[in-house]
Amino acid sequence: VYGFEAARAVVEQWFSVPASGSLESGFYDGNTRSQRILEALGFEKEGEGPRFARALSQQVPGSDMVLTRARWQARQGFRLVTRRLTIRPFRKDDAPALVRMAVPEVARNMSRIPPVWSEAGAVAFIAESAFRGVPGFRLAIEFDGACIGGLGLGGGPVGIAYFLAPEYWGRGLATEAMSAFLPSIFDRFPLSSLEADHFEDNPVSGAILRKFGFEETGRQLGTSKARLEPAPVITYAVTRETLKVQP
Repeated sequence: VYGFEAARAVVEQWFSVPASGSLESGFYDGNTRSQRILEALGFEKEGEGPRFARALSQQVPGSDMVLTRARWQARQGFRLVTRRLTIRPFRKDDAPALVRMAVPEVARNMSRIPPVWSEAGAVAFIAESAFRGVPGFRLAIEFDGACIGGLGLGGGPVGIAYFLAPEYWGRGLATEAMSAFLPSIFDRFPLSSLEADHFEDNPVSGAILRKFGFEETGRQLGTSKARLEPAPVITYAVTRETLKVQP
């Protein structure tokens, strides 16, 4: 992720100059790390051919990549649309909906959501959730024009989290949101894996994670602002290769 952040800063600086045209780069065959970083930034393959490797003092096979200004600009936002949902950045006017979601059934399964949430607290949550092009953000789940939950990506190792208002449980909406969100994460960021967890007394979340290929990696204690004491948590991980994309 750090290599991606550094590369992103370089690209951001390049396109901050209005006169800058497309940006060219490339990678040597077998250097999948560089390939993933370039693809995550939006570079597209332009051709193949030998590239001079200074470390080897010789030509080696490689690929040429190019990033246009239009493609770079298109990746600065984060918006996904599914059959029933829109996944988008949180807005300040989502605060009242978040306050209504801060009920025990939701809060006790999340680490950051308190059991009683002020609107000012929700506004601060939204402000710190902003998408800035790197892991460490949250997005709203919108259904029929209303914010009904959220998705997040962050931490170290990088992991995902999600929540839905109770009145929308049992309708397949969490699965639908994750079906769009997870593949997009691996497309946008050069991550080899993602982590997730859930409290042991919330087995429904585990069932959803397993649909996407998440496998249990361990058990530990976790905390929630809505729980009086630490409680057992089950941890999971999925790799880029083992992710199961749901239709």
